[in-house]
Parts: sequence; structure tokens; C-alpha cells
Amino acid sequence: QLNETIDSLKQDHERHCKELQTEIDELNEREEKTIHQRESEFEQKTKDYEDKLEEAILATQHIQTQLTELLEEKSKFDDTSTLLKQDIERLQTELEDRDRTQNMATNEREAHYQAQIKELETKKHQSLDEIQNLQSE
Repeated sequence: QLNETIDSLKQDHERHCKELQTEIDELNEREEKTIHQRESEFEQKTKDYEDKLEEAILATQHIQTQLTELLEEKSKFDDTSTLLKQDIERLQTELEDRDRTQNMATNEREAHYQAQIKELETKKHQSLDEIQNLQSE
């Protein structure tokens, strides 16, 4: 009977060991699935972040290119603006010089015409005086 009890205990022990081994195998399998799932999620998140980083880098490079182009355009605009301001100043100076020259010429002509008018008036008075003298004689 002792042998039977030992055999029975052995069988119970073996059955219990098999059950525990089955449970351990199931737990290991679930753990593996969970680890694999988490690794997959982590890899996907890593890939998503890398993709977003690449997009951000490309967007930054595009913005830097646009900024460089805009700075070049601004520089050209500033150069053109400076040249136009210089042209305006030069033309303003030329116009003022021309106005001064024309005013001087106009003043000289006016003085010349005034002198001619005075001379003609003097001659007219002399002629009238002569006519009067001739008429009185």
C-alpha cells in the first residue's frame, strides 16, 4: 500500500509538474507575444518619428532656401533702391541747375529787353521832340 501511495503521489507530482510546465509555457508564450507586440509598436513609433524628423528637416531646408532667395532679392531690391535714390538726387540737382541757368538767361533777356525798351523810348521821345521842333519852325 505504501508503494501505491508513493506511486499515486509520484503520479500526482508528475501531473502537477506537467500542469505547471504547461502554465509556464503559456506564460512564456504570452510574454513573448507581449514583448514582440511592444517591440513592433516601438519600431513603428521610431519609424514614425524618423519620418516626421525627415519631413521637418526637408521643411527646414525648404524654408532656408526660401530665406536665402528672399535675402538675395532684398539685397537686389536695396541695391536698385539705392541706385534709384542716387538717380533722383542727380536728376534733382540737374533740374535745379537747369532752372537756375534758365532763370539767369531769362533775367539777362529781360534786362536786355528793358534796356532796348528804354533806348527805344528815348529815341521815340527824341523823335517826338524833333517832330515838335520841326512843326514849330
